[in-house]
Amino acid sequence: MRDNSSRFEVPQEEPQEAKAVDLMSFAAPTQFVTLPSKGKYYPEGHPLKDQESIEVKFMTAKEEDILASQELIKKGVVLDRLIDSLIIDKRLRATDLLVGDRAAIMYAARISAYGPEYQTKFFCRSCSNAVEHEFDLEEIREKEEADFEDLGAEWVDGHWTCVLPSTGVTVAMRLLDGKDEQEIAKFTKKNANRPQGLGALATQLLFIIHSINGETGKAAIMNFVQNMPMRDSKYLRKVHAEVSPSLNTEMEIVCDNCGADQEVELPLSVEFFWPKQ
Repeated sequence: MRDNSSRFEVPQEEPQEAKAVDLMSFAAPTQFVTLPSKGKYYPEGHPLKDQESIEVKFMTAKEEDILASQELIKKGVVLDRLIDSLIIDKRLRATDLLVGDRAAIMYAARISAYGPEYQTKFFCRSCSNAVEHEFDLEEIREKEEADFEDLGAEWVDGHWTCVLPSTGVTVAMRLLDGKDEQEIAKFTKKNANRPQGLGALATQLLFIIHSINGETGKAAIMNFVQNMPMRDSKYLRKVHAEVSPSLNTEMEIVCDNCGADQEVELPLSVEFFWPKQ
């Protein structure tokens, strides 16, 4: 957490003569959040290029109002507005951040506001029940960096590239950011009721792929996605998941219902930012 002592004007008096704090000089404390990307995958000129961390403030009543806004929730932009409000560097917007970096800010904000205890339900694979469990958010760590050479991935001109095993084509992939998440949501909603609309996996691939053998046209990419062999599709999704900087949210827990040990992906529910009081 950043030392904000210089941003407070608190007179150094004897205890019995202490004066009231000048509330007009009071500033919310801040913290530095480590970025999973370490700033390596932002383009030149981006404020986060090669920056390993970002300064954000602790949540205040202002952020509580943002989280309580039914209008923002309905529009699906409440988390973007929250991140915008927390970031100290106002050159940045939530949509400018890579997905993994956005997640890091949200976890840090949640911990600073409500503590690391996160009570929610998960599905137990052993007893097949939805079980209430208290997760410790401080156990979340950055995902280990993949062996890119062994994976067959290479960072070239701002994109990850790989050769698909079945078709042998070279695919250049994009790392998704907040703008992409918004576009994917719009695209999914638009195509939801179309008989020939793309499914969730195909939609993800459509946005991940920047080019195929150098071809960047959306129509050509969509045609390839719709006809891609399953082996290539699975490989491409695996490579993209491995090269995307993110957090490891898999946790070893014991089911409180049946006692089974298991590894579960941290479930994100309404209690994450709206915990039960």
